[in-house]
Amino acid sequence: MRTITILLLLVIAYQLHAQNSVVYLDGSNDHIYSDFNAANDARTIEFWFKPEIDYDSILNHFATLISRDPGYGVSNNDVFTIAIQHSGIQPGGGYLNFTYSVTDYEYYTVLSDNNYWEADKWYHVAAIIHPELGMMLFIDGKKQEMVTQYFNATGICDLALCIGHWGYPPTTTDRFFNGSVDDVRISSIARYAEDFSPPCPDLQTDEYTKALWNFNDSTGNILADSSGHEHYAFMVGGMLYEDDPCGTTDTEPDNSTIAESKILVYPVPANDMLHIVTDNDRISYVSLLNIDGNVIYERELEKYDKEINIDVSNLPSGSYLVTVNTDEGIETKKVIIQH
Repeated sequence: MRTITILLLLVIAYQLHAQNSVVYLDGSNDHIYSDFNAANDARTIEFWFKPEIDYDSILNHFATLISRDPGYGVSNNDVFTIAIQHSGIQPGGGYLNFTYSVTDYEYYTVLSDNNYWEADKWYHVAAIIHPELGMMLFIDGKKQEMVTQYFNATGICDLALCIGHWGYPPTTTDRFFNGSVDDVRISSIARYAEDFSPPCPDLQTDEYTKALWNFNDSTGNILADSSGHEHYAFMVGGMLYEDDPCGTTDTEPDNSTIAESKILVYPVPANDMLHIVTDNDRISYVSLLNIDGNVIYERELEKYDKEINIDVSNLPSGSYLVTVNTDEGIETKKVIIQH
């Protein structure tokens, strides 16, 4: 029975590799950077993001999602940032701010309608510089009210594109984003002019794609550019895990999951202890596999129990699979360990 279970989990582990990978950034020093050419002559910058915490009007620092900027206090031309602004910036904190600076003295900004971003919820953002309509923002496919009269594509600039922080290399310690990012695409055309349905992962490249990082292909900290233009990105810190911005995969346990499966595995992500609890079923066997299909932990119970606790404090951060045998059958769940 255990041999069959392990073979089943190896198959699931292989499938997990093929699922949609996203990047988690810790908000302290994690970030991603690419070469400057990726964002030259661009008209659309789009991506998915999921905050780890609520971002709202009392935010006391910028939470930067994407930037091409030398950093705070450094002069440069043709730079831009897409960030959740802090409470000291008008009209207040929490608004998503897309600013393009032609020079230190000439800059253009558009803001989101909303200034509250709920933790553990995915949002799609499209920042547009339309040649006829100007600068616009779309949130989850909805055109935001503010439009600014600037019409030129991004200029040529020898600065790296940075995801998760304001400028590369980081020059401040308080402008990092805490949360997850997926499917960052830079395009040479203004892809959207009116409301649309956000594209679900994974985005496909076309003739207008300048760079596309869907985070499914990586070697160590090197993230492949799916556009074919070889704008490799480099992850500093951060963690890859599987999630689905479009909602077909849920990595967080909730009441509906408990009611359906009768097995709750929490917390997600786990840091020190991973708890496995059943409703009425009795646990007879538990195992934990890493992403490569290696058994990290297993326990066969002589006396059935309804709750098992696993110490994961010494395990590396990453995605794992936990299988639980009960008197009702076998269930496998994906878990994330994050330190």
